[in-house]
Amino acid sequence: MIVCSTAITWANPLLEKANELYRKEEYAAAIETYEKVLEYKQHSVALYYNLANAHYKLHHIAPSIYYYEKALLLNPTDEEVLNNLQFAQAMTIDDIKPVSEVGISAWAKSVSGLFHYDTWAYLSVFLSVLISVFFAGYYFSRQASYKRFSFISMMAVSFLLVLSFIVGLYAKSVDESENPAIVFANTAPVKNEPKIAAEDTFVLHEGAKVNIKENQGEWCKIALSNGSEGWILTQSIKAVKSIF
Repeated sequence: MIVCSTAITWANPLLEKANELYRKEEYAAAIETYEKVLEYKQHSVALYYNLANAHYKLHHIAPSIYYYEKALLLNPTDEEVLNNLQFAQAMTIDDIKPVSEVGISAWAKSVSGLFHYDTWAYLSVFLSVLISVFFAGYYFSRQASYKRFSFISMMAVSFLLVLSFIVGLYAKSVDESENPAIVFANTAPVKNEPKIAAEDTFVLHEGAKVNIKENQGEWCKIALSNGSEGWILTQSIKAVKSIF
């Protein structure tokens, strides 16, 4: 507890200093200070957002996209982060057009992506409490109209509870199945085998987003949103879900 308390005490002044440097447009110094804050395990959407903005101001393509993506891990629906991410992605060279999904899978991802899976869990807890309230109303009420209203409401909320629970589980499974990473190398050849001498399948550039499918020594098997796959050197990319 003493160690955690000390870390927070040091991190807050650092964060204030970083924000002040950012306001003064001293972006390189702000980046250095923000990174020190991260060393104390102080993570937030605002912190990643400002860090990404500072990199963007200095035209650091990969770091800006990387930190915008980390901010979206904490809040996938943040409009400011999403908008700025689009500006950062516009600086990239690779034009990767995602394969559009259709049918139930696309609908399920769209619905589950409205909130983080933790939010779906909180919603389920809230609905459980609401069911208890309606059950109490049904059990203790003496008027038939109140009993009827409480019973119907309890059934409706029970349906929503099951739905939110299922959607939350699906959102969690989707999140766990994805391991996004950003290409940090200026040029990164993607091979058809995990070997230097293997043939290049295609070439990626700084800022491209990939999904890590498999790790094999110094190589990672990646997939793009357009369905293309291949092997890339691990040192060329940085996983978004990795600890700072």
